Amino acid sequence: MHIPKLLIFYTLLISNVLFSAHAWAGEKLTKGSKWEVTGKIELPPGKAGIFYQHAKPVAAISGDQYSPWCRLVFKATSKEPRVISKGQYEITRVLYNDEAVNPTQISYKTTMRLKPIGSPGTAILHQIVCGRWDDNTGSYLSVKEIRQALEGVMRLEISTVKK
Repeated sequence: MHIPKLLIFYTLLISNVLFSAHAWAGEKLTKGSKWEVTGKIELPPGKAGIFYQHAKPVAAISGDQYSPWCRLVFKATSKEPRVISKGQYEITRVLYNDEAVNPTQISYKTTMRLKPIGSPGTAILHQIVCGRWDDNTGSYLSVKEIRQALEGVMRLEISTVKK
């Protein structure tokens, strides 16, 4: 009975060591980096978020299970559909979360908390959460993978200034 808990502990320990090497191998997500809406985001009525994978909207856990996805999370729902075609947001915090989905699978998610720059309009983007539905890599997404999930919809500009 204690073996699965021990297995999860060692898996998390090893993954955190691997994460250090993988996640920082290229560009780093940093506080002060900016997201800009470059395409059309259509938010259905009653929804506060929408998943994107390969720059296309997908239903949760229905896309390619191994490819990176990002969920755009908004502050509020609306009874009416909304279209967002512009806006800039600053990353105020980057969080890395790993959780055991089952004894043999760990889910690695990156959450970027955002604040609008200027006037965001009626739909305020609150955060972007990125990961894989079936993570066989044992690591968080790279900046390149996050960009690929949202390519054509949003553009990421990494800040080089420490905040």
